Amino acid sequence: MSTLKNVQPDDSSKAESLAPPELLEGSVKLAQAQFASAAAVPQAIWEANLAILSEMLGFMSHRLRAQAEFCGHLGHCKEISDAVDAQRSYAQGMTGDYSQEVDKLSDIARKNIATLSAIGTQYASAVSGENSLAA
Repeated sequence: MSTLKNVQPDDSSKAESLAPPELLEGSVKLAQAQFASAAAVPQAIWEANLAILSEMLGFMSHRLRAQAEFCGHLGHCKEISDAVDAQRSYAQGMTGDYSQEVDKLSDIARKNIATLSAIGTQYASAVSGENSLAA
């Protein structure tokens, strides 16, 4: 039965196998950029969700207040024409409010998409930095 021998490499081969310091420094910077981008995405998503939730809750509050005022106006109507006018005014206000809310939510979505795109651009530039280091 033969025994395996442990072969120790020369000390000179160790020094030649190490990467140059510039490459290591670039790799560290690349990793830091990727970690920063990866950490920014969940934060941006939370901020987007909270901004939309905040806007929607504010809108719901506004609409409930308007509905309560409408019911109060109906309670004071003496004629059917007064009730019809109150309902028409309420419906016009509601239509305008919903239209404005769609615009607000669209603006919030656009801003958050722009934020996520910027994060993606940072990540892409970090990855392209990796490719330039390898070249």
